[in-house]
Amino acid sequence: MKIEKRLYFVVIALIFSLALSLSLAACDEIDLALGIAEEYLALTEESTPSSQLYTSDDIRMAQVVRVVDGDTAVFNDGGNDFRVRFIAIDAPEMGFHNSDYEPGATESTEFAKELLPEGREVYLVIGTPAEDRFGRARAYIWLDDPKTSEPQESMLNAQLLENGHAEVSIHNPTTYENLFFELEAQAKDQGLGMWGR
Repeated sequence: MKIEKRLYFVVIALIFSLALSLSLAACDEIDLALGIAEEYLALTEESTPSSQLYTSDDIRMAQVVRVVDGDTAVFNDGGNDFRVRFIAIDAPEMGFHNSDYEPGATESTEFAKELLPEGREVYLVIGTPAEDRFGRARAYIWLDDPKTSEPQESMLNAQLLENGHAEVSIHNPTTYENLFFELEAQAKDQGLGMWGR
């Protein structure tokens, strides 16, 4: 952690020294570099190496720390805080770190926050592969025990699709693929959430 913070401050110092030698026209590049440095620090502060946290097909209880956006949240399972990317869905982007804000992002994030209030205990069913390219765990988020619940009633991933707050994004085969496409099609037909624009 100390190394990452030192690296962060070194990057910031380099950016500011570079800024002194550049004209005002270079401000956009400086903002982009700052955004990259901040994202790097956020990932290193909130993540522990995945090999210590989760493995594929792992089911665990975890507490909600905070919702980042409509398809990402931070959880704690009694150890460190770690980020989780919701499997097989993609919600509109909130526009963090100079990316574009997408219509429906606020609604998607608020919907996830309603179902994942801080401190709530949920079940995380870790997928295969267990993490994405950013080192986040990939999981289905179950509000009730996945062994005794139906996905459409208790899985947040499915509920986001059903209410039009996300679209299907499948890069690897998933058990719920048919259900997810069906829920997305229904939301589109009904003009719900992001499909009502």
